[in-house]
Amino acid sequence: MRRHCQLCGETVLRHPLVGFTHGTTYDVSRIAERLAEVNYFSVNKKSSRTKDRLLQDLQSFFATVCGVSLLGARPEHVRQFLAYRETRGTAKTIAHKVVCPFVGTNDATSCSCPKLMTAGSLKTLVSSVINALREHDDTFAPPWSGGAGNPADCKLVKDYLGAATRISKLCGVTPRKAVAMMPAKLSVLIARMQLRLRTPATPLLERVRVARDIAWFITAWETGVRGRQLGDTLLHHTLWVPEGERLLLHQTVGKTMADARITDTLVLTANTNNPTLCPLKAMRVYLEHAGPYIASAQMGFLFPQFLSYQHSVYAVPGPIPDQCINDRLKLYLVDFGID
Repeated sequence: MRRHCQLCGETVLRHPLVGFTHGTTYDVSRIAERLAEVNYFSVNKKSSRTKDRLLQDLQSFFATVCGVSLLGARPEHVRQFLAYRETRGTAKTIAHKVVCPFVGTNDATSCSCPKLMTAGSLKTLVSSVINALREHDDTFAPPWSGGAGNPADCKLVKDYLGAATRISKLCGVTPRKAVAMMPAKLSVLIARMQLRLRTPATPLLERVRVARDIAWFITAWETGVRGRQLGDTLLHHTLWVPEGERLLLHQTVGKTMADARITDTLVLTANTNNPTLCPLKAMRVYLEHAGPYIASAQMGFLFPQFLSYQHSVYAVPGPIPDQCINDRLKLYLVDFGID
């Protein structure tokens, strides 16, 4: 194709996929410098360093315990490595032994059972080992691509992972709890929020949101669960025990209502020592304000986002994001002058 150069007016040839080449200069040194920068950050990124440490740990373990090199590792050696890593310092959850009196519960106040990885963390570790070995040497490539196969990607390791998952469910693994806010500071925050909730001048949308936030903060403080787990609770899986002495919140997972299944149950009881932080009272007030809007939503999550449309309030299908709750908490602390 022939085009006129905008710089000199000459007719030049241009390839349809390349562009003009007339008068173009290439800074080879700058290209090399940029490639060096990219290569440096590709090698020194956090994931690369983590993968290098994992390879070093694998090589040291195989040589010391199994007496084989990295290339000579077998599936049974990978199983031994997983058993070793399950009890390392990175394990943060308590797994009750089968003979422990607290087996099947999340009570760990009087228990000395060891700390282990959760099934999810162990699954992530297996995936990391598979990728680290595969990228280390072409020998670990799949057989269909000419390799000998990956010792971490086989039935023995998958069986180990499945057994560890069943043991975790049987022994009642105690989840890591969120860092709790000090009761005195939380009491002041909830008291200010309750005052705003009772103020007649507060708009309807804000009253519904404040009631939701009060129930969320108190429930999270009382149970110590993560925000995402609390957000997975469905309204129709919320059960009041007769006489209103307890409230059962069934933790659920699933993208649709048909796929939702119960995975855990939170038990809320009345807080007689500090009525301001009573989860039953907060949940009852919240459902009085927001119950009809939640029930009309498509998914029926207990803690959804609330928006306004034509002077009415509606619940957005789906749980409220963690970041939204964090932003709301920051706004409350600033508005009420709480450090």
